[in-house]
Amino acid sequence: MREACRVAEGDVTPFHFTNRVGRTVLIPRPHGCKELRLKRHSFAIVEKRHMRHTRPTHNLTIDGLVLVVALLLPPLASLATERFLLVHDGEAVKDEQTGLLWEQSPDLIHDVWSASIARCATKTVAGQKGWRAPSVEELKSLIDLDQQDPALPPKHPFTNIKSEIFWTATPSPTDDIVAWQVSFFSGQAVTDQKSGTRRMWCVLGEMKK
Repeated sequence: MREACRVAEGDVTPFHFTNRVGRTVLIPRPHGCKELRLKRHSFAIVEKRHMRHTRPTHNLTIDGLVLVVALLLPPLASLATERFLLVHDGEAVKDEQTGLLWEQSPDLIHDVWSASIARCATKTVAGQKGWRAPSVEELKSLIDLDQQDPALPPKHPFTNIKSEIFWTATPSPTDDIVAWQVSFFSGQAVTDQKSGTRRMWCVLGEMKK
């Protein structure tokens, strides 16, 4: 008996959700397997029964194997490892979730808001130019609120992040002397005066508001 079966999307006919974790699907031909793989997802087979299903509107009858399955989620650490990819000899990290390229290890310079933004624009990291300051939403996309100091997903590949606050390129819409910043100790985004000194974590890629 095979331990797992890979099934094309067209071979799976969804019937209904049996509960929050269970799902009933019809496989047009029987498979001897304990696990079903559909695209990148894995499902544990918790019940099997044969069924004859007729669709009058399509004049279609299918004899097959009905499987009640539960989605198997990989551990969070595994998800983080799959999300972040070290590139350019480890000097940068690609976030597969957003498509953005981040410095693997941001510099340790603390500076005012305007100087920090200007520094990103002149940076060359791993031979790459065009770096910029991230928006507050972009920087927040790295946050894992279940973690603290740093508030990043487990097994992330970044260094020099702990207990630090980073500027973003997003100014306050109501106060010209204030801009958004993100704490990687707590994972919270707050505003502060631009004259304060913070670090900057530069990013490469089209800005996502």
